[in-house]
Amino acid sequence: MQRNTLKSFQWSFLTAILRKIILFGVFLLIAKAISKEDLGIFREFSLVLAILAGFSFVGFKDLLIVKKENTKALFQQLLLLSVVVSGVAFIILYGFAPLIGKFYKSEVLAHLLRALSPLICIEIIRFAFQSYYHKILRFKLLSIIETINVVVYSALIIIFYYIKLDIKTLTLIFYFGNLLELFLLIFFERKLVAETLQRLFSLQLLKEFLATYKANSRFLITATSNNLISLLGNDIPVIVLGALFNPAAIGIYYLANQLVAQPVVLACNSLRQVLFPTFTFMNRAEMRTRLHQFYQLVTIAVYPLFFLFVIYILNFAPLILGAKWSEALPIVAILAFPLATTMLINPISSLPYVLELPHLEIFYMLTGLILKTAAIFLGHYSGFETAIIYYAISTIILQLGFIGLVSKITDDKIFRTLFKLVLKFIPTLILIALYLLLSGFNPYLRVALLTVLVGIYLLVSYRLKFIRIK
Repeated sequence: MQRNTLKSFQWSFLTAILRKIILFGVFLLIAKAISKEDLGIFREFSLVLAILAGFSFVGFKDLLIVKKENTKALFQQLLLLSVVVSGVAFIILYGFAPLIGKFYKSEVLAHLLRALSPLICIEIIRFAFQSYYHKILRFKLLSIIETINVVVYSALIIIFYYIKLDIKTLTLIFYFGNLLELFLLIFFERKLVAETLQRLFSLQLLKEFLATYKANSRFLITATSNNLISLLGNDIPVIVLGALFNPAAIGIYYLANQLVAQPVVLACNSLRQVLFPTFTFMNRAEMRTRLHQFYQLVTIAVYPLFFLFVIYILNFAPLILGAKWSEALPIVAILAFPLATTMLINPISSLPYVLELPHLEIFYMLTGLILKTAAIFLGHYSGFETAIIYYAISTIILQLGFIGLVSKITDDKIFRTLFKLVLKFIPTLILIALYLLLSGFNPYLRVALLTVLVGIYLLVSYRLKFIRIK
């Protein structure tokens, strides 16, 4: 069983990399084909659906995953909830579409939300089935289905790129891929689905759902709060910037974030899946040792490579995307700094849960939500770029604060840990300074020179055992 699960995780990781590579290439085509405003509207549309769908489960999806018994019965209750709330969500989305469009300063968004509001039903039911596949550990099959979704979606994007790719076509193609995924998820569990449909609207299933909700109300309320804060916190720049600026600004932010953040997100999520169960077997002393080794690896080895990745984007992205997206390049440079500190905290973010202190995680996320919102709001008075700078600064401060929190709960010395981290930032800061000082050079010669310097630096660090974890 453990071996099969490990193989499934490996398969999921490899297919996730494949999907990211495909989607990155397709995203560049999309950015070339549509305007900044349309890209921003697409991001706002998908965000509205994601938040509404994520909140709709009121924690029941999490309950299905954590409960060790009655999986089939819980899934049937979850599907009942999904069908009911998808109908309610459809009505809410259809009715509030004009207000959401007004909030985001876009009549086009309002029209899309109203015309395509039935898509929320697909998303809610698809998420329910995904949670069931996670529960029964069918990671390999789920990853294959998700990859089919991406391949079909990407193929259609390429076809319509040479025909006509506008905001409505892009949205329909994207959610057609999700509809196909839902169909496949249902197909491979068709026996269970058939059984569930026979009693879906029965009074007995409703009574079972109400009894389950009553028995687990505290967990469900906590999970719902956590999920909502997490959803809002992850996408707070789009939410707040959308209210303060026009959709074109959101398109610029979205492009910049997609260019620089994807490898960070993939690496962090994969590493967190490994570290979470690993930490559960450690005492605090072992945690401290492993954390310092992790900090050393990231700051000494990963940061210079990430810096190199960023300068490649800054110099080569314009060759692919053209002058239309030149405004996104400064945003790429700004976002690189909070993404660097994200590499330090994202993989270890499970530690409060491991040490049975989940309330600290909730407090941290809620504080971050408030401070980031305030930072963006204050910065917007001086313009869009300043708002992003304020957001980046607040994010870095919060993430360093989380490292201090982790040091506290693992009985480590906070100031000494943070001071050592700052010292380990210095090699990467020197490389950044060199890059800026060589601004008068030919850009490609400058990139080549920095590539060689990073290679030499990593080789020397390895020889001196600075980037080895024992």
